[in-house]
Amino acid sequence: MAHVANPMVPAREARATDEKTCRGAAIRAQRTKRRGSIVHASIRLVAEASQPATLLFVAISSLASSLLIAMPQLRDPNFRRTVVMLIQHDDEGTFGVVLNRGTELSAVGLCASLDLDWGGESAKPIGWGGPVQPQTGWLVFDAELPTGVGRDVKQVGQGIRFAGSLDVLRQVVEKPPTDLRLLLGYAGWGPGQLESELVEGAWLVAPLTREVVFDVNPSVMWEHVLRSMKIDPSTLIAGRGVH
Repeated sequence: MAHVANPMVPAREARATDEKTCRGAAIRAQRTKRRGSIVHASIRLVAEASQPATLLFVAISSLASSLLIAMPQLRDPNFRRTVVMLIQHDDEGTFGVVLNRGTELSAVGLCASLDLDWGGESAKPIGWGGPVQPQTGWLVFDAELPTGVGRDVKQVGQGIRFAGSLDVLRQVVEKPPTDLRLLLGYAGWGPGQLESELVEGAWLVAPLTREVVFDVNPSVMWEHVLRSMKIDPSTLIAGRGVH
């Protein structure tokens, strides 16, 4: 979609140019030496939620292609009760998109602004992917594309493909696949920042599934993912705030 030639390019460039916007990276970016060790995600919630068996202990290298579930102690209003799909996680930082926030835009209006004709449901909504570079667009879908277009597509999970290319959008607008999410903006973390937030209990890590991405209503997604991990959302108690 607009201004995006490759799904990973804006994530890398904006981490340098939009550091202040990337969830406070300029304030709290910490280069951690824990990379390669095990992060005890949301460890304080073991006692608070009384659900020790359901909390995940996640290796740093496995964070890409996972879901982040915002915990009550995450006080940033941009991410309150959000579910974030992680696309990339490496030494340069982390890049993902929010799955359960919306915008007032529709696919018809967005495509019209790009001189494209939308052939799908007229009321198809555009989701809010995050606060960074809101002019950039992303597609999350489950469909095979013609040869040659695939170089702009990243497989992020079983039956889940991710792209930020206008060429990919052109391929799907006339006959959009049933399983398609359109998003604007993204979420980004500087090197070591997400690991630090995990240790502070700001996020819980959950498995990425196509059911959550395509079948669960965004309005109940946060609760759905927690309950799928056998965690009752009402038992979660905010500890020291993470901003």
